[in-house]
Amino acid sequence: MRPGELPEDAARRVCREKLHCEAVPIRLVGTMFQKRNTYDLFFMDVEMLVTEAAAPNVRKATTKNTKYVDQRWTEDPVILMAAAQNGSCCSSIFLTDVGRLDRDKWVLSLEGSPVVH
Repeated sequence: MRPGELPEDAARRVCREKLHCEAVPIRLVGTMFQKRNTYDLFFMDVEMLVTEAAAPNVRKATTKNTKYVDQRWTEDPVILMAAAQNGSCCSSIFLTDVGRLDRDKWVLSLEGSPVVH
């Protein structure tokens, strides 16, 4: 989030910048804090409803910081397990929400890993 930005406004902005689409927030899925080597991260996953006919497209992203390199549509959330095991907060929050990941076990598995220090 940027200074003074509300969470729902940040979610809309991130949709525009990283997914090249317009969407409205529906609900807060979950949050996670992660300490990285030289900085701390606080993530909020927000369920969004796309409000336009055009599907999200990461290849048209306009973000200047982190950028997705590919996207894949699936009905199987387990496809995100590898990302969660490699330290993805967003994947971990989502998988916890749908009952596919035990958050406490996941956090313990990262202790001492090269992903989180």
